[in-house]
Amino acid sequence: CNLTNNVYGILIERYSEGNSITNNTIANNKVGIRLDAWGTQPTNAVVGNTIWRNARGIEILSPAYIFKNNICENELGVWIDSYSFKLYHNNFINNEEQAAYNAHIFPPNYYVDEGYPNGGNYWSDYHSLDLYHGPSQNIIGPDGIGDSFKCIEPRPEYYPVVVFDRYPLMGPFNSFNISVDYSMDVVSNSTIKNFKYFESNNTIVMYVSNRTANQIA
Repeated sequence: CNLTNNVYGILIERYSEGNSITNNTIANNKVGIRLDAWGTQPTNAVVGNTIWRNARGIEILSPAYIFKNNICENELGVWIDSYSFKLYHNNFINNEEQAAYNAHIFPPNYYVDEGYPNGGNYWSDYHSLDLYHGPSQNIIGPDGIGDSFKCIEPRPEYYPVVVFDRYPLMGPFNSFNISVDYSMDVVSNSTIKNFKYFESNNTIVMYVSNRTANQIA
């Protein structure tokens, strides 16, 4: 679906569970997606959407899985007001403010990533180096994950609660379907097109453009 020029592009509320919001373009709304289902377990999923140029891209007010989305050019990419959720493998690109959270409800040192080596999210305003790898990022050699944490902004700003992406990705995340039951995930700061997998000889073919001096793939 293309969901544009609404107060809410999509609103999930009350005890609505088991929903999957997938492969939509959600733009120019006051709030792109609002998750306010009141449940205790993350059963609603937001996957593979393009969410851009909204006042707020996603409002997370109840448990949910948020992954593989392009969250771009919103005033605020994601507002987090629920501590039971998963947020990983999303691309946060050129939002005025990438993400913020309600500091009143979080314990110290809460993480928005999928651990190592799966990694966290891509942040266009993250500019750390990738010289090390490993769970503590202390072994020489790059791995496509930044060597320092990405800090998410608290609200109120003065609150001493910190939410981290411990394993921010050095390039945007892409997922390609290679067969009916399988997909392949790629992190690259180049443009990947025409991705193909040949099962007969386990070969991958892709077109890579906009290569950079510090190529991540």
